[in-house]
Amino acid sequence: MGAYERFQQQQAQAAVPEPQFWNGSWDQVSSEPPPGSDQYGGEYGQPPAQQPLPNGHAPSNEYGDANLPQQSQVPSATSVRKDRPVLIPQCATGKEMPFCRAYSNGLGRFNITQRQFVQFLDVFNMIYTPHVTAELLKNTWEVMKDSPDPVTKLLGQGIFEILSKKYEGKMSKRTNLFTEFMNEQLFKPRGLNFSVVSSKDLAVKLHLPSRDLLGPITKEQFYLSVNERRVDALKAYVHPVNFEVGPPSKETAPGANAVAAGVAKKKNEEDDLANQRRKMIEKFEKEEQAKLKEQAKLDKDKVKLSSNMESYEKKLNKVNKKMGKKSDKMSDGSEVAQTAFQDKWNKKITDLEAKRQDAVKSHEKKESAFDKHNEKREKKEQKIAENDKERKLVQKLNWIFIEGA
Repeated sequence: MGAYERFQQQQAQAAVPEPQFWNGSWDQVSSEPPPGSDQYGGEYGQPPAQQPLPNGHAPSNEYGDANLPQQSQVPSATSVRKDRPVLIPQCATGKEMPFCRAYSNGLGRFNITQRQFVQFLDVFNMIYTPHVTAELLKNTWEVMKDSPDPVTKLLGQGIFEILSKKYEGKMSKRTNLFTEFMNEQLFKPRGLNFSVVSSKDLAVKLHLPSRDLLGPITKEQFYLSVNERRVDALKAYVHPVNFEVGPPSKETAPGANAVAAGVAKKKNEEDDLANQRRKMIEKFEKEEQAKLKEQAKLDKDKVKLSSNMESYEKKLNKVNKKMGKKSDKMSDGSEVAQTAFQDKWNKKITDLEAKRQDAVKSHEKKESAFDKHNEKREKKEQKIAENDKERKLVQKLNWIFIEGA
């Protein structure tokens, strides 16, 4: 079980509205982007060598907003390709489940504000899920079409495209049409491309070494929400995202509420995963406490052994000194007396050496037992990690994937 050392922050923060909290949201969780959001240069599918993992059970505070500079000009597509993509997961498994409401400051570089992007997500979720009626889509278009905000107006035009082709009742067609329209009108002019990908395709696009997107849980992930952990596991490959975003705009609130009502039916999935993780953490911590307790005993025994070794050394020197003086006095004595004296001397030294060896062997035995217990713990922890439901369910998710065009 290891932990990640925090990255160093490198980018300046884009100006985005302060997030507000929407009590009606289905994913009210906190995830601040890690410092060092852009430490890894180069292709997003080729991260540098893995960093050492930090210790500690407390939740990491590395998901603060990534600092990105404002730019008056949209970066070229060439520079975007070498940047990391923005990744947003579905809030629950299921083909028609919506995506989390979130924002990445990486989008601020391309003149897409938090309010605009979250509004885009709200409209996309309305179109992507079956919980929004044609009438609600029409009403949303009515309030968006004359908006002074260019992105809001574009979103209204995207809805109009669906209504004009009578695709409002055809989920796949209306999603594809809206995706194509927004790519042409919003993302491609900024050197970006928006798509929805499966977990399987995501592993390929990011050139991940394994299709296991989450990997074994780390201590710093213990207290992240389900969706925070999903993004945290891929933080070396993608831009950080913040799930603490403002409430739906007045234009999208009715549709967002309809989407949230549909998601509420599957809300228990996240609760189940959270409960499963809590039990898993309890098992991990129980093993950790047992290990620490045994380690403390072993350390105490090691101190005792060191003290005993010093004591045996002093006793041995004392015996040698005392017996040496007696030996000098008996140098003129009979051979029998000298032999008896030498035997007595040797016996005292042998007894002390035997006690010293017994103490060493006793400590080595305790060390060996500790190592064996650790091996058993590691196997037990591995088994616990293999039963992590979050790692299995993430394979069924779809993801919003925004990359350089």
